[in-house]
Amino acid sequence: MVDKTGVQAQLTRSTPLSPPAARDQGKGSDAFVGWCALACLAAYSLALLTAEFVGGEALARDLCSDILGKTRFHAVNTSLSVFVLAAGALLLVFTVATRTLDRRERRYFQMQAALLAWLAFDDRFLVHESLGERLHIPDAAILLTVGLGQLVLLFTMARLRERRRHARWLLMGAAFSFGVMCGIDGLQDRITWPGRLTLEDLTKTWGGACLLGFVWSVCAAPLGGRRIGTD
Repeated sequence: MVDKTGVQAQLTRSTPLSPPAARDQGKGSDAFVGWCALACLAAYSLALLTAEFVGGEALARDLCSDILGKTRFHAVNTSLSVFVLAAGALLLVFTVATRTLDRRERRYFQMQAALLAWLAFDDRFLVHESLGERLHIPDAAILLTVGLGQLVLLFTMARLRERRRHARWLLMGAAFSFGVMCGIDGLQDRITWPGRLTLEDLTKTWGGACLLGFVWSVCAAPLGGRRIGTD
């Protein structure tokens, strides 16, 4: 005999919200995100204006200048790696803001977005190099600490066994690329062969691209209507 109560409960838990209910549920979060973004943009604009009033036009030109160098494609690889990391973070934020996720999936997406955003910020503004200099420790050790945090996040919240096979391969590619990058950076005094600098920077970009591919894959399931797990 079929337990109608159990079947109905399962259907209620797994069936997506109806369009009106989903819209009503999303209105509050969408408005909050929008107001937060507007407040951040206003604060940023005020900070730049204040910098020019306090420091003069020379400081303003330094803060608002284009990325220029001796060559046409100055810092092109850093620009690309920052883009792929920030794109992964934005994709996760978009998925959290627009899709119905269970609690564990939502927390994972939020924490992964924060980590990718930090990596993009660090790549652009040399955060780990500055911290290493101030703390008198190798800057590679800071990157390794971040990498360990990424591993803990993946193995505790990412549900890797439930992901698609190619997503796991992309993740392994990212781990390998970042591992090679940290190894070259940590042994830079011993490695003197040509191509060392380019290889170190390229592995960073490949790692970021693999992470973006992994993020795209894990976001594709909610975007396609497939729910992964329940809490």
